[in-house]
Amino acid sequence: MKKYLYTAEQRQALNIVWNAAGRYDYNPPFVAYNPHGVPEFYLNFVVGLSDKWFDTEKLFDFFESYAGTAHQKVFDNITWLALENSLYEKELPHRPALKIMRENHALGFFREESTMSRQEWMAKNNLLYSLLSERWASVLGRKGPVLSPREKGLAKRLKAGGGLSTDGILDLMRAILKDYFLFSRFKGLPNALKFHFKGKLADLLARFASAEIVRTDTLEIRSSQGKPGGSSSGRNFSKRRKSESKNEMEACFGRSLYSPTEQAVLEHSLCTDGDSGRHLWFARGVPDSRSAKTPDAKAIAVNAEKQYQKNRSYYAAYSGRNSSTIRHLKAQITGALSQHAEPVPIASRSGRLSAGRVWRGTVLHSSCVFERRMTEPQPDFSVLLLLDASASRLESQEVIASQAYMISESLRLCRIPVEVDAFRSLRGFTVFQILKSYREGNSLGVFRYFSSGWNRDGLALKAAGVRLKASGTGSRILLVLTDAIPNDAEPVSPYGSRPLPLDYSG
Repeated sequence: MKKYLYTAEQRQALNIVWNAAGRYDYNPPFVAYNPHGVPEFYLNFVVGLSDKWFDTEKLFDFFESYAGTAHQKVFDNITWLALENSLYEKELPHRPALKIMRENHALGFFREESTMSRQEWMAKNNLLYSLLSERWASVLGRKGPVLSPREKGLAKRLKAGGGLSTDGILDLMRAILKDYFLFSRFKGLPNALKFHFKGKLADLLARFASAEIVRTDTLEIRSSQGKPGGSSSGRNFSKRRKSESKNEMEACFGRSLYSPTEQAVLEHSLCTDGDSGRHLWFARGVPDSRSAKTPDAKAIAVNAEKQYQKNRSYYAAYSGRNSSTIRHLKAQITGALSQHAEPVPIASRSGRLSAGRVWRGTVLHSSCVFERRMTEPQPDFSVLLLLDASASRLESQEVIASQAYMISESLRLCRIPVEVDAFRSLRGFTVFQILKSYREGNSLGVFRYFSSGWNRDGLALKAAGVRLKASGTGSRILLVLTDAIPNDAEPVSPYGSRPLPLDYSG
């Protein structure tokens, strides 16, 4: 089942996970949905309990050890079957209502089963679905499906006990994947990971069940028509440690413009109140597939390059109209500046004698020792054009890039310093990608604009002050192109008199 960005359902799933975990700074690696896109209450509760009872970092590392393999989804769901039973046994003495929650989920599973069409039955007639049916039938005390001896053995081993530690349950899962799926090597262990099966068995394992647990924080780049840009359009950005997130930001967007010390100072002053615990990343890099250091960074670079070409092609298709728009904007800006322009003294060979220039006549033999007043627009301000680059703008990427380019060029031709930045939020970082700096002589970098991730608008507006000051001018103007619908996977942090977090949406 596909995971969509910017949905109320996703925020609901995260709230369930946080409630079970007992903390709201937990970034779950998975959330669970039913086939209709509705969060599965019990399964999301189990995801939260995994943080309460197990070592989260070790779980993350285990899931990453087979990430990217052909049967990752199957392994994910089978692992959660084992975790579910163990966590249920651990939590039940402390939360008796968990028994009712579990039974309600089992009933929902079979209600969904009764509504499936013949085609859906055929698609779900596989090992994983049989294991799920057996698990939830046993929860309700019903007779389960007919299983082969091999499947019975697997189902029994997946009923992990509540006495298992993190290492114990992970050792169990490594043994299960090796014994039943012939998956013998894991990333991070001495040898490279290898599969030993193919053909019909591989096809069988590629299918998955009715309620799916999916990995979170997907960075998705699609075309303006909303279609995936190929198999790399949605890439997994599982939540890892902050240091790993920093490495990923650098791999995707280039090195930060600020040193670690400077960045720490910025975050200390800006990531406060509802944004506490969040991070900032200012970069000028362009995603490059040739130098990408990680698979995720390469996927982003490939799709960003495709969007760059689409932006250029879209602008070229309307080049006549766009050039006319730039001339019109330039004329309007020039006219507005002229109305408020102050007379400027200009060196001249005639006019009023300038006392400060007399020496140039005798020493340098210069005839320009006079001055005359000219009223000419002399901009004494700069403009920062800030572009919302979140996934909510996926349908308008080419239009936004063209509009931003025309605004930037109009200002530049009027000799007004202008910078164009795109902002998005990923994995707790609000990223500022500088498309055109104040000192660049053209605006072509604006066509590097692409949409992805979330948008934490409040933090972005606070952080914009950093780039406004970089202009060096006395007066500064901020222009923001956005749909004004802030949304972030990270909640508004508790602060002041408010002890609980809030959904970051509006």
